[in-house]
Amino acid sequence: MSTETKANNGPTGTVWQPNDEQRAVLEALQAECAKEKTTVDFARKFLPFGRSLFDQMMDALDPKRVNAQGERLPSYWDKISPETVAVKFEELEAILEEIPRKRIQAARASEMEILVTSKIRAVEVAVRECSVKPGPERIILCPGPTGAGKTMMCNYLAKKHSARIVEVRAGWRRSETGFVPLMDICKAIGVRIKPGNNMSDMEDKLVAFCEGRSLVLCFDEGEHFGKQALNLLKFLTNKTRIVIVLFAVTREYEKWFSYFENEAEQTARRCHAIIETSVLDTKDVALFFKGTTFADESAALEMIAREASTFGHFSLVKRVATKLAGITKAEPDDVKKAIHRARLEMRREVK
Repeated sequence: MSTETKANNGPTGTVWQPNDEQRAVLEALQAECAKEKTTVDFARKFLPFGRSLFDQMMDALDPKRVNAQGERLPSYWDKISPETVAVKFEELEAILEEIPRKRIQAARASEMEILVTSKIRAVEVAVRECSVKPGPERIILCPGPTGAGKTMMCNYLAKKHSARIVEVRAGWRRSETGFVPLMDICKAIGVRIKPGNNMSDMEDKLVAFCEGRSLVLCFDEGEHFGKQALNLLKFLTNKTRIVIVLFAVTREYEKWFSYFENEAEQTARRCHAIIETSVLDTKDVALFFKGTTFADESAALEMIAREASTFGHFSLVKRVATKLAGITKAEPDDVKKAIHRARLEMRREVK
């Protein structure tokens, strides 16, 4: 270790030691890690960096890290400046705060059966393509109606690509400065926000946090985007390597070009792919009917796909599958009745 590095972290010849608060943070992370099968699993689920760096951070707690003379050996923390140490511990505190929410989110995702549809595959391919693109065209737009499988797609990306899900809310459109969407994004990613932080501070922290990282952000309910939220997408694609997957109800997305023409066009120019989720493919519909044999499978699947594409989408398909469960050689009339009953149920719920 160089004299300069030693001087950054304490008197020459000393090794960095955590104070009580820092030790508490490291021990809390250690305890959370112990709940997972391996450190690799913990890093994959909860950390924006890899297992190797996490292990280096945890070395500061290892009492066995001493030389032949019983002196503590330098750790990761000795290699960075005191200013960077402070920033890293803010990051770790933010990660700790997010772990309970992520555990709940993961539990819900595991309860949901994720059927890998053609749309999910298309989005996954686009995410991989965007992750290696040098330019800002890293937005994947998925316009479609309610019930088109957006939640299932978000859960799949969270599970397979460690995507962070950002819940867009109505306040985003009303935010004249963009503070609300910026704050929500920082929280979703794991950037620690202190009381009194202004937008400039938050933007700087966000960019610094994303530096050198490959992150995927899924925005659900994108129809609530306003002018400043769209500007924030431009900022993210220009200043970071974030890949954005944006879900929005089609008719609301189209309104952007009337209300926020310049911002909508800038967003469109940064789109890598637009993946429509409105029309269902019969191959995707077939995934929901593994236990049902139709008298005429091709005709039945086409009928269900056609009806679901006009109303209800995968929500309708799931209900039809439930109503036909256990029926073998289902005739066209059986399928029509199941669709009719499913539509009545959904329309009653909509009312």
